[in-house]
Formats: sequence, C-alpha cells, structure tokens
Amino acid sequence: MKEEFLIKRKLEYSIIPYLNCAPGLKKSRNFIFFHTYDYTKEVFTLMAGYGIVPIVNNIANAGAGGSSSLTAMSVVGIGLGICSGILKFAYGRESITQKVMGQKKLIRNLAILRSQVHQALADNAPGGSLAALIAVQKELSTLVNNNIQEGIYEFDRCFEAENIAKSKADTNRLLQQFNLSIKDTEAEVEEIPDQIV
Repeated sequence: MKEEFLIKRKLEYSIIPYLNCAPGLKKSRNFIFFHTYDYTKEVFTLMAGYGIVPIVNNIANAGAGGSSSLTAMSVVGIGLGICSGILKFAYGRESITQKVMGQKKLIRNLAILRSQVHQALADNAPGGSLAALIAVQKELSTLVNNNIQEGIYEFDRCFEAENIAKSKADTNRLLQQFNLSIKDTEAEVEEIPDQIV
C-alpha cells in the first residue's frame, strides 16, 4: 500500500507535470519564429540560388506586355526577403539559436524519460516500480536544473492549474493502464517513511 501511494504521489507531483511541459515548448514564440525564419531563409535561398524570381518575373512581364516592371512574383520575392531579414534580426541570433536547439534536445530527453516511466510502471517486481521511478525522478531533476541554469526553459508553466489537472488525469490513466490500484489519500495508507517521500 505504501509503495503504491508513493508511486502515485511521485507521478502526480514530481514527474508528470514536467513531462507534460514538452508540448508547450513547441508552442513558444522563440521556437515558432525561429523555425519560420529557418524555413523562410531556405525558400529565399533556393529562389535566389536557382534564379527562379528573375525567370518568373520575365515570364510575367512578357504576359503583361512588358509594361509592368514590378510583378506579383517580384512582390513575393521582395516580401520574402524582407520577412527573412526581420526574422533573422529578431530570431537568427546565436543566443536564440542555442536556446531553440536546447529546447529541441529537451523535448527528446523528456520523451525518453516518459518511456522510462512506462518501463518503470511495467516492472512487477516488489519495489521495482518505485525504485525505477525514483531513478527517473533523479534524472528528471538533473535535466530540469541544467536547463533552468542554461536558460533553455524555466518550467514555470508546469505547475499551472491546467497542467496540474492534466497531470492528475494522466497519472490516473497510467495507473489504470498498468493495473495499479492506488489509494487517493495519505490517511488510507500506513505510515510512510520520510526519507522515501
């Protein structure tokens, strides 16, 4: 009983809230704009490298009787160049690039830890699940501390009310998935040693 209560408590408050932050990383302003800049830069480079803009511009001018020197493709090319320049100025800096690359690495590491949680819960040996979860929690704690220290992600959204509610629901779903019956309150469990909590 004590072990199962501790498993639920660790999942609900010490592990799942952090793991649930990973999707939020992809929605961060830096992440979105950096990738927009990256793709815009590639398209603009491709268009300039292959000379597509001048060719299409000549075709459009010929179709319009050559009277208009500023065609739709020219406007698109100029607009893409301006967007790329603005995005480069705002999000192409080395510090932003390092931060976004760190966030990508963090997302992968959190996915690995999520799979380790599943493996830990599948461990049927007495005390195996709890011991494995404690190891995952230590690894997660190190990962979180390192990323906060390097300025990659602050994890402040992990404990907002919406994420806590989702974490509780995810914990219950995981426990049902692995057939663990967990008591909901500490009062229903015998005395829990402080060093384990």
